[in-house]
Amino acid sequence: MSDQVTSTAPRHIRTRYMRGGCWAMAHELSKKTGMDLWGLRDDRGDLHHVYVADPERGIAIDIRGGMPMEKIAEGCQAQIAGPASLDEILRHIGSFEPAELREARKVIQAHLSGLPKASARQRVDTLPNDGPEP
Repeated sequence: MSDQVTSTAPRHIRTRYMRGGCWAMAHELSKKTGMDLWGLRDDRGDLHHVYVADPERGIAIDIRGGMPMEKIAEGCQAQIAGPASLDEILRHIGSFEPAELREARKVIQAHLSGLPKASARQRVDTLPNDGPEP
């Protein structure tokens, strides 16, 4: 499945979501796919990058597309992967701006294909809806 999720995002968009915008991207990917939030931490436990993952299937997804979980840290400063909660992310960044979430949804729609759909039975810990889906 990981090789089915592809990204056509140009370099400047990939850079944006690999250097600070990953929080909103991961949140919106979690809503769309039902996959859990995961993060990369440094040796002190500080969260540096957030993405979605399905450990049972061994896949991770961020702006770069789908990949095996063991490859998600490639090119990242932090190397320790593990589950992340919405509360942990909000403690780190303060809050999501609705505009950031809307922009992340647009980027997902425009540049990520092959995403799995969340089933009605999947419960995802996300923020309240901030507006219509694009």
